[in-house]
Amino acid sequence: PDLMARIARRNLRLTNLPLFSLGKTWDAAADAIGELPLNLFEPRYVELVRRIESAQGSRHCQFGYAAVVERRKGGSGMLVDAQNLRWRGPRERGPVSLTGRAARRFRILCLRREGMEEGSPLYTANVQLLADRDLARMPTGAGEDDVGPDAATGVYGKVYGQRGGGWGFASYHFHRSGSYISYESGLSKQFPALDDGSQPPQQKYFENSSYDAKTRTFRGAIDWSPTSWSGDERWEYEMVFSADFGEIIGGHVQSVAPGGEKGQLLRFGVNLHYSRLNLGMDENSLKEVLKQFNAGADADGADLEAPPAALRGVEQLSAPRGAC
Repeated sequence: PDLMARIARRNLRLTNLPLFSLGKTWDAAADAIGELPLNLFEPRYVELVRRIESAQGSRHCQFGYAAVVERRKGGSGMLVDAQNLRWRGPRERGPVSLTGRAARRFRILCLRREGMEEGSPLYTANVQLLADRDLARMPTGAGEDDVGPDAATGVYGKVYGQRGGGWGFASYHFHRSGSYISYESGLSKQFPALDDGSQPPQQKYFENSSYDAKTRTFRGAIDWSPTSWSGDERWEYEMVFSADFGEIIGGHVQSVAPGGEKGQLLRFGVNLHYSRLNLGMDENSLKEVLKQFNAGADADGADLEAPPAALRGVEQLSAPRGAC
């Protein structure tokens, strides 16, 4: 098993990956669904595009993103798919525009600096792509109070909300008696209707769900049949929780169309960002309090975590991305 693990890890290594850097982390620079539009004109980044396009082909170009402070051996970054690539000038000078879409996190193994004829140098790196088991060992910045006795209960009794949303906005609610996605917030009304014209239920329960305490991994499926949602009949989930249960840091959601054809794959910690909501009371009590104060856009679904200022990025979400 150790030999197979080493072989598997070698297969997750990339060499001579050109890096693009800003002063922010990827999560801070990209939008809510892990996309970042770029207009590249610096000679080093025009060279980056020429290099990935010639080596990988224009249909599947990838580069690395690392914040300036992480551009070092042992630093972390994001493997990025270059989409909608368009040259807006000659290939010798650019500029070139593209949309970067997060694909997978990595750790930098070694770094090289290449001087350009003009301007700043281009950095390239050998990187190790991180598997979910690697991400699960990484700290999330939560306090020590979130570890210890609380961890003994596992994921059950906890609620997780997505960035830009909150309680009832496609939030995840985990219970031993049955776990579900909540659309109880009035904010969930901005999601499109199901493909038969109906609205999603306030609580949509996972089917065939399981939780592995050893690996902190939840698995389950959301079945929309006999209808579908934006062409998806089923969403298949795997969620890996951080050691302090503060975030969902690994796993994915696989969409499945009627007939069984697999569609879009969204990764937690890359395209989907969910963190634990500290409600301060049990869910039923919370609902009653919200009803009494008529908080939020809906008496049954007031949003606990998302004041108006936090909704700026929500307009970019649509089912299944924001709703799943």
